[in-house]
Amino acid sequence: MSLDNIKTEKNKTIIILICFFASGFLGLVYEIIWIRKLGLIFGTTVFSMTTVLSAFFGGLAIGSFLLGKQADKIKNPIKIYALLEFVIGIFALLFPSFIRIYGWFYTIIYEYVHQSFFTSTLIKFILFEFLLIIPTTMMGGTLPIISGYLIRSNQVIGSRSGIIYGINTAGATLGTFLCGFYFIRLLGVDITNYFAGIINIAIALLLYLVSRNAEIPKNNDEFINETKLSLNYIPICFFFSGFASIGYEIAWTRYLSLPLANTRYTYTIILTVFLLGTALGSLIFTRLFDKIKNGVRFFAYLELGIGYSAFLLAPMVYYIAVKVKYLPILYDFIACFILMFVTTLLMGATFPIVVRIMTKDYRSIGNFTGRLYAINTFGCILGSIITGFVFIPFLGIKLSLNVLIAINIVIGFFCLFKSENKNWIFKSSIIFVVLTAFIVAHFTMKVDIPRDFLNILKGKSEEITIIDEGLENTVWVTSNIQNQQKSIWANQTVLGRTKTNEPYSFSPQIIQGHIPMLLHNGSPKRILGICLGTGQTFGSILSYDIEKMDLVEISKTIAKIALEEFKNYNRHLINDKRLNLIIEDGRNYIAHTKNSYDIITLEPSPPEEAGIVNLYTKEFYKLCYRRLNTHGIMSQWLPMYSVSPEEMASIIRTFIEIFPNSLLWYNSADLVLLGFKDEIKIDINKIRTLLTEKNIYDDLNISYLEGKDSYLNLQYPLLACLLLGPKELKVFSESYFPITDNHPNLEWTFLKYENLADKSEMMMIYNAEKLKQYLTPLKDFYQLDGSILETMDNMRSRYIARLFAEAYNRIAVNKSDVSEAIELCNKAIGYDPNYSMAYGNLGSYYYSQGDLTKALNNYEKAVSLLPEMPNLWYVLGSVYWELNKPEMAINVWLNAVKLKPNFTEAYNNLGVAYTKLGRYQEAINAYKTAITIKADANVYYNLGLAYEAILDWQNAIFAYKKAIEIDPQFEEADIRLREILRR
Repeated sequence: MSLDNIKTEKNKTIIILICFFASGFLGLVYEIIWIRKLGLIFGTTVFSMTTVLSAFFGGLAIGSFLLGKQADKIKNPIKIYALLEFVIGIFALLFPSFIRIYGWFYTIIYEYVHQSFFTSTLIKFILFEFLLIIPTTMMGGTLPIISGYLIRSNQVIGSRSGIIYGINTAGATLGTFLCGFYFIRLLGVDITNYFAGIINIAIALLLYLVSRNAEIPKNNDEFINETKLSLNYIPICFFFSGFASIGYEIAWTRYLSLPLANTRYTYTIILTVFLLGTALGSLIFTRLFDKIKNGVRFFAYLELGIGYSAFLLAPMVYYIAVKVKYLPILYDFIACFILMFVTTLLMGATFPIVVRIMTKDYRSIGNFTGRLYAINTFGCILGSIITGFVFIPFLGIKLSLNVLIAINIVIGFFCLFKSENKNWIFKSSIIFVVLTAFIVAHFTMKVDIPRDFLNILKGKSEEITIIDEGLENTVWVTSNIQNQQKSIWANQTVLGRTKTNEPYSFSPQIIQGHIPMLLHNGSPKRILGICLGTGQTFGSILSYDIEKMDLVEISKTIAKIALEEFKNYNRHLINDKRLNLIIEDGRNYIAHTKNSYDIITLEPSPPEEAGIVNLYTKEFYKLCYRRLNTHGIMSQWLPMYSVSPEEMASIIRTFIEIFPNSLLWYNSADLVLLGFKDEIKIDINKIRTLLTEKNIYDDLNISYLEGKDSYLNLQYPLLACLLLGPKELKVFSESYFPITDNHPNLEWTFLKYENLADKSEMMMIYNAEKLKQYLTPLKDFYQLDGSILETMDNMRSRYIARLFAEAYNRIAVNKSDVSEAIELCNKAIGYDPNYSMAYGNLGSYYYSQGDLTKALNNYEKAVSLLPEMPNLWYVLGSVYWELNKPEMAINVWLNAVKLKPNFTEAYNNLGVAYTKLGRYQEAINAYKTAITIKADANVYYNLGLAYEAILDWQNAIFAYKKAIEIDPQFEEADIRLREILRR
């Protein structure tokens, strides 16, 4: 061969490898786009997404197997490779048209299949497979085709396989990163798809030019036997290796959803790091693959390394979650890198070494590459299904990871003993070292997954009562031991909270259910609810004379927990015959159902969470509009603390393009966006009549402010919640772009404020600042006397002021610097001079500084504004006590126990005060009351002192013994007891 020919061949190889890198790049771009587009039609439930991926990987496996069988017989593989890329590109250009046809067809059959899980899943799989079979088969066939062309010597089978596989996976890594971070955000979904298709066709044309004179030369060397019978166990091991690898990806994703935010960026990072490790693993070890004498033993070491590294590194994520202060995106990369990189690095080396083990002659490289890739891919399919649907729901994340680790360890030990090395001492030493390391790591790095992570997320006074690792997410419930508030969570997100046992506490969810029912210009009978939460919104709707409520919730686990654990808060939804619970993706249901409704209400998770944007797009609102009856209302929850002003404006702009007759309604920081299908008519007489019905009256017997004159069941405080009308909403949002399926910008805009301190509170402040500039004149909607309208307008101004006050007060609570906290509380009072909580906190801050006069003034002001709060009376009494005014302290503490009869601490303090004044019997009675509520060692000790004061030695001895029984280290009680016994 001449030097020119060598240079030409080398240039061809470089071009082909670049194209193969681009193939991997585009393959992941397509996968991301296909999952997005198909999710809009078939839903984004875990079943739908797993079905998409199964069909995707199934096509890859079929393509690699079928084309692999022919790869070694093809004279010009590059021409075939060019054809494969061309077909993929053409499919990409036609994909949007296929999607429209699929959407139309699925709507026709939806009513017949969606109620049967087995039928609907089977239909989806068939449809997915039928749609994706052509491009994925082409993709699957590229690896054996390229391997058959580039590997022409037995001496480079392993190294070349590693390079080919690594380069393709590296392309996939870059494709994932750029598509997830930039392409869709900057270009949109459709343009990204067309762009990828055009590049695919360009690659095909380039390959076609390269394919000239690219026939594989004949080689007359003697054909070597392909493999040994004794190595037929390797494909089985490789199948289970693939099973474990994709199982890790699913389990890791669920595991990382605990410390990491659930955003598109997070999932992009997880997949990027996973693929990056795999690609580098394949490339780094390339020089070793053909030099290793015992490939089976090396494969065994890789499997043992995968299992051990996965076991050892998992707890590290918890430790950095506890100790590391971080920037969110950077932390996501660090956490993913620590957890996955070493393990995936070893995974990446398994494919080329297995190819090296099984392929003894390069002339069968295409066949064996295709077969092995197919075997591994089918293992991946089974691993995704079993891990997602069986392991995690039934075993939990931690045990699922342990099962996957065990698979790798078993493969490693099995192959180690099957390898040609007969040195049993060496093998036994390996086993001993690995098992010892596992045992040591188990006891030294013990992390309870997921509970330890959840303990980081919950509040200090919250207790975890339920943890359920369902199919979609980890669902858990907390109960606040101080105010008895219950909350339901999905991973990091609070889906809903109940009201507390404190005065003027309320649940915005309950109020949200009443708002569209009261404002509806008719008598709504059929209701659709999307996203269950605690179910309080829908429980309040059951107060009305409705006929049927369809309630769509994507997570069966959330539905089970909400309906059972929150039944006392949602009017026992589960027992109401009018309720029809549908476990389904909300967007999917609204797109295909033929039912129509008078009211559609939804409370999705925060919009930055992955997949939630589908419930905020123009296309979704258009689907809802079509499902509404005449006079219908669309009710959209809009939390001020979870969206930036820009995001709020974009959501409103999107909403009013479909519902031009819309209102923005106040519900504390949980605003409600209301879209009317026809013109807005608020029937005040109807509202007045409904507010007299008992259930409705009781639900709205609350106030956003302190004071009986602002209760919502008084009608005018409720009507004063109208913030923005159609004209104001248009002006508010006209400079912002709408959110669409093609441009789901809401998934990325959250990053602008992600690193902002006190983010939730600052979002409230920024949004309130903007909203108050656009308040609609109430006279445009209510035909009322001018004095009444003026009173309502003042009430609305107080609502807005309360938003500022609550936000600044919460920021103050989070500050460690007392002076800074005092400044913030004063700022809160500047906005709302009647905000009792800010005065109460000011009292606490001044008390901590020893300024008892200012503490007293602020506590007295707080009590005057909110006399129903027992804790305020309690701390006020403490100040009087410090000022040596025991009589006044007693009077104040008596008010506290009157409001809260089980107030143990107040009864104990009363006992101490009575003792100081020599009123010993009253002190004893107070201590006894405290003990009946809660047996406390300190109270028993004080009781003993009171008995000593009246020379009742027997009862004093009893009290001291009880104190020591409760707290054996109670030295003071022990000393007093010894002194009495010595008398």
